[in-house]
Amino acid sequence: MCRKFLTKHVLHFSHVDFLQALRIDLGPMLGDTGLWALKNYVTYQTEKGNDEKKRKARVAIDLLSNFLEHGFD
Repeated sequence: MCRKFLTKHVLHFSHVDFLQALRIDLGPMLGDTGLWALKNYVTYQTEKGNDEKKRKARVAIDLLSNFLEHGFD
């Protein structure tokens, strides 16, 4: 469920929209569970051979990791 939510409602947004969604949906997206879900999604897209979705998920992983370390700054 989380994977479908992230791909349909978060990964297709611009950066500004992504930050707005991040502020609204912090609970289900952040933390170890959210990063775990995204990493599993990257593995799934690698198996399917979908490089574009894999790239988007990696960008989301980088953004979430950065947020967890530094906040919204």
